[in-house]
Amino acid sequence: MQSQASEFLKETKIVRAGAGAGKTRNLTLRVLDWVKEFFEQEGRAPKLVVTTFTVKATQELRERLLLFASEQGDPLLIDYVRSGNYLQISTIHGVLSSFLRKYGHGIGLDSGFEVISGMDNRKSYFYWARRIMESNPSYEKLLSVYNFSDLAKFLAKYYEGYLLGKDLSPTTSQDIELDLQNRFQDFQSQCKDVGQRVVSLAEGHDSKGKTKENWIQLGNVLLSLSQIDFSEMEDTFSSAIARISRKPSNPAKNPILDDATHKEASELWDQVKDMVKWPEEIFPFVADYQEFNECFQDFANEFVEAFLQDRLQNSSISMSDIEFFAAYLLRKNPDFALSFASEFDYWMIDEFQDTSPEQLHLLKHFIDESPYYLVGDPQQSIYYFRGADQSLFHKEEERLRSGEGGFLLLMKNYRTKPDCMEFINEFMGQFGFASMETRDYKEHEDPEQAAAEFLIADEPLEENWMIANRITELLNEGVAPSDICILSRTKKAMLEISACLQEKEVPHYLHTSGSFYERREILDLLALLKFLVHPHDSQNIIELLRSPWFFVDDEKIFAWVEQKEFSWEQLKNKEDVSIERLALLKEFAEEYGISSALEKSIFESGILESARKYDSSGKREANIWKFLCDLREGERKAFFSPLSYLRRAEELAEVSNEGELEAAAALEPNRVQLMTIHASKGLEFPHVFVCRMNKKSKLSLTMDYYEDDKKFCLPVPQGEDGVKRLPLFSKEKIKQIQQKEKEESLRLLYVALTRAEKCLYLSWSDKIEKNSWLENLSWELSDEIYKREKYSYLVKRSFENVVLAKDLMEHSDWIEQWQGQEQDYFKPLETDSVSKLLEQRTEYGRQQKKGEEEDFYTAEHFKKRMDRAADGTRLHSVLENYVAAVSVQKEDEFVESLSAEESEIIDALLAMDEIPFSELFHRAQLEWGFILKLDSGRIIEGQIDFWAKDDSDNIWLLDYKTGSSGFSDKAFEQLKIYAFALHRFYPEAQINMAIAYVKEGKALIQSYDPNQALPWS
Repeated sequence: MQSQASEFLKETKIVRAGAGAGKTRNLTLRVLDWVKEFFEQEGRAPKLVVTTFTVKATQELRERLLLFASEQGDPLLIDYVRSGNYLQISTIHGVLSSFLRKYGHGIGLDSGFEVISGMDNRKSYFYWARRIMESNPSYEKLLSVYNFSDLAKFLAKYYEGYLLGKDLSPTTSQDIELDLQNRFQDFQSQCKDVGQRVVSLAEGHDSKGKTKENWIQLGNVLLSLSQIDFSEMEDTFSSAIARISRKPSNPAKNPILDDATHKEASELWDQVKDMVKWPEEIFPFVADYQEFNECFQDFANEFVEAFLQDRLQNSSISMSDIEFFAAYLLRKNPDFALSFASEFDYWMIDEFQDTSPEQLHLLKHFIDESPYYLVGDPQQSIYYFRGADQSLFHKEEERLRSGEGGFLLLMKNYRTKPDCMEFINEFMGQFGFASMETRDYKEHEDPEQAAAEFLIADEPLEENWMIANRITELLNEGVAPSDICILSRTKKAMLEISACLQEKEVPHYLHTSGSFYERREILDLLALLKFLVHPHDSQNIIELLRSPWFFVDDEKIFAWVEQKEFSWEQLKNKEDVSIERLALLKEFAEEYGISSALEKSIFESGILESARKYDSSGKREANIWKFLCDLREGERKAFFSPLSYLRRAEELAEVSNEGELEAAAALEPNRVQLMTIHASKGLEFPHVFVCRMNKKSKLSLTMDYYEDDKKFCLPVPQGEDGVKRLPLFSKEKIKQIQQKEKEESLRLLYVALTRAEKCLYLSWSDKIEKNSWLENLSWELSDEIYKREKYSYLVKRSFENVVLAKDLMEHSDWIEQWQGQEQDYFKPLETDSVSKLLEQRTEYGRQQKKGEEEDFYTAEHFKKRMDRAADGTRLHSVLENYVAAVSVQKEDEFVESLSAEESEIIDALLAMDEIPFSELFHRAQLEWGFILKLDSGRIIEGQIDFWAKDDSDNIWLLDYKTGSSGFSDKAFEQLKIYAFALHRFYPEAQINMAIAYVKEGKALIQSYDPNQALPWS
């Protein structure tokens, strides 16, 4: 930046903005003020980066900026905000993706890389793990202990560590032995200290009796253990436990030991009982750690090399890869970060409290010496499980406040009603949270109304009904459904409460992730799609016929099954309306395509009408359109396979945490909202329910893979039970993780409470669990209202059933404006498929086809057709994969992996001198789809399996057959149609039509004559 820029432009600042303190407003004004100042000082538009945590937040910020710029009436600002060239508002992953697309070539990553799904990423891990395992039998011993799922997790951790630059070495036997010896020495030091105190206190106590003697004995045992050698521990510890049958008591009225000494002595004795197991459960398996860790490292190094090369060559990376690849690129070429940094004048980082150490490392390189502006609230850091580290905010704040930058504190809450905010301040104050300053009451707000209500039930089911009942009361009082939100830590609780709301006919909207393929409307569409692709799946047909859209009575279905008449070939001749509709739909799909048939059915079967009628939120309809759009997008991609699409959808349906979100409704529904606390971040509602307050926080109890800055370690089987365990040093890390999880759990509660604008409703059942939010609650909880100085709260321990007013019930707001309306604009265009043109062109008409169908189900004919189909499918697959291998220069490796029969296919093709296969394979266009509109208005649609240009730019249109060359006429007729289409795209090129008969080892070639008229052209 130029030297005459003002101090304001050069300023680096961190802003701590509490909940409801106007963080987004502050950031918006800062952007506009900074841009205006820069225009005045520099005379040009600044290059500015603003990172937010979510895509939704980026959209909200851009809308705010445009609104504020419009209010200021500054055309220059409005144009600037609208411009994507100067103002980049993005998530951190968006910034990293931009960096990789510009400079990824430094590691061999193509700028057009594709971001693949989590499911596809896991498949890649499994694929490469298996390939490497098969290539080296020495790695198979890993499978004697770990399954492929475990290995994939370990490999993912190791791979990430490699990209981040961690030079990890395997944990050895010496590492574990040294750790055990150090633990033993620490234990002995404690035994000496605590043993001396126990003996001294017990001997000096004025009591007489067995308890005093037992404590003296225990103290002496601890002292004796402090003097033994490590090699003697097995016999000595066993003897000690035999001498002390049980730990002595410490009478409350006249205690022999003080509380601290009693606690330390008890913990040491528990430790003795654990350590006595070492010789049996740990010592014999120490060598196994080194053996398996070293084997895994060799395996993982091969995996990383192959996997990384595959990622780069195929230009496909996962969402998590974006961050790791950016770090990898920086390690390889640090200068790229400087080049990227020079492109921008200023950086603003929103939600800085949710930044991970790896992300901060990258940002520091990108920002370089440019000024920056950080905004966040460490009290709302709730993404530790994603790597966020709230301590980074505190460290940066401390650094900038010490004189290296500016600091701004925004701790006045403008969102929440003052008494409700005072309740939150006191409730969270018991956990050490900083209080927020309250705003003034608004005219319509009642200071006497309870700021919070405690709904206390005897058991969880009753809690669900208390919530549903209280919401019913609020709705009857005139509260809008969309003003109410229920927050939960788990999806299970939301579903249970949703069931109660459903029974009371309360309109509600359940926000869930990873459940798209579990939705009923999507399951119905999947069943229909599977039928169109593969109608011979009897189980799927039953599911389809039991749906409302193609309904057949169960008794009729049962009768068909009993009569062994349940194949589609038998069913399609049944006189049944649903069967006839399915048969017509199948014919439509063959003529117009699968997605067109699916869309036709969506309108005609009642699926769409039902979605509109029974879900006024628009969620079901949005899911239907999302499914159809996803299918159509897939169809446009090369190598699309409907069966593969179905398999992927079924796999995602089985993986509930896959993160395939349900579609968002077009209009915000006026319904009670149910969502997780994480999903509520950044939102606000007048009435907020927080359920299951008594449930313990979910803490990590074990680790399945250990890693620090220098070492990694896999768990190995130990003891008679064979349970896989990590070395003892992993326990310290687990304790650290648990402590951070406990702290984050409280921050999660803080986020939940601060969503409320008017009133909070905290619910639980009487059994309060350890490590829950209520573990140390000391408030008065009798069934009444409690008035405190700045707020009041109400306790309810019972409820009377309340019925929702009829005009507020679930289906009172049905949307029926589309019912019965003709949807002409959704009808598919009348198109002609290539197969239809062939029927018109040849005598291979319907009569001959009918005769063939009559003979189709004889066993001999069926076997011949199936054999031919299998041969053709195998040939197509081999060539498709060979072309892919050629594109990445791996054809030799691919051919080596083929069977002898498959290898002969490639050899046979390359031996055909008439066709320049070696040239064509490098330029092949596979599964090339086209749609042509003729001068007559007729539309032709088709897909070419294989075409390519040779070195002379002549086009070769290729078909490959496993059958006899005696039936080439029809094949050439089909190629002429394809050649006609290609000629429309490439009118100057000479087109050669070639058919390769693999089993005969011969090729037939014809030149396409564009002047020869075709009957339908």
